[in-house]
Amino acid sequence: MRPPTFKAKKGWIPVDPFRQIATERGFIPSDGSDRRLMIRYFKRKSGPGLTARVWFGPDSEGPPRHAHGGAVAAVLDEVLGAAAWVMGLAVMTARLTVKFRKAVPLGTKAVVETHVRRAGKLRVVVSGKLTDESGRVCAEGEGLFLKVPDALWRRGKAKGGLP
Repeated sequence: MRPPTFKAKKGWIPVDPFRQIATERGFIPSDGSDRRLMIRYFKRKSGPGLTARVWFGPDSEGPPRHAHGGAVAAVLDEVLGAAAWVMGLAVMTARLTVKFRKAVPLGTKAVVETHVRRAGKLRVVVSGKLTDESGRVCAEGEGLFLKVPDALWRRGKAKGGLP
């Protein structure tokens, strides 16, 4: 089982949310080098939010022939946070809530659609849905993210990590 090639659909613009601020890559690879997960990010020409195409590979197995719930949760954490990063906000997860609706078979090419619900002075709330190729909702998530102050972010990056 090999990772697919995700191409932009009409009206989608490929983006790399994490390079826009501070890091060289996200937690989940986008280059197909991992047999667990692969993710590609897209911004729509119209409307807010971020879309991600995700592949659940053979090494993401939990229940037989299905993705581990932790892999699904990691994808939601990554994509919901990325939606804030695309807005130019360096954030860290404070709380993640996941509702599992349907098991995700290995090899699934899923889509995650996000919606930034609130962006305040210190906190950002983002929700999203992970759907399979048929459009069925497999999981829903909501994340509360804390903004990392620019000075703290720069200092942490220079020292190799946040204090």
